[in-house]
Amino acid sequence: MAEQQVDGRRRVVIEGVSPEIDCGRFAIKRVVGETVHVEADVFADGHDQVACQILYWQNMKELQTSLMKPLGNDRWRDEFSVEMLRRYQYTVEGRIVFALALAVGLGSKKFVTKSLERDTKKVSSDTVEDPLRHL
Repeated sequence: MAEQQVDGRRRVVIEGVSPEIDCGRFAIKRVVGETVHVEADVFADGHDQVACQILYWQNMKELQTSLMKPLGNDRWRDEFSVEMLRRYQYTVEGRIVFALALAVGLGSKKFVTKSLERDTKKVSSDTVEDPLRHL
């Protein structure tokens, strides 16, 4: 029998990421000052609560993150601005937030939101050699 996955990131499914062209084979185009609106379907099995964020970077420099907001029906959205004329890369990270499931059951999400914001600030303050190591 297969070992049960304990890590919540392994149970999260991310589909329908946009914008993307041919599964990321070709770059999307933006000019300085424009905003890249990123959407994705993020969900997990069961009734666990999920959270997701955009991780974006340019030329393998400092990783930046932004928490995505739910649009409903498992669709999430957020954005980032193009500040310089360079190649930006981005990915969507999703995970199960066990404390959020507990908080929803108890009727209090305030402490979980602050915890997610704190985790995001911690990740964005690091200089990352391999930005995909968080996935």
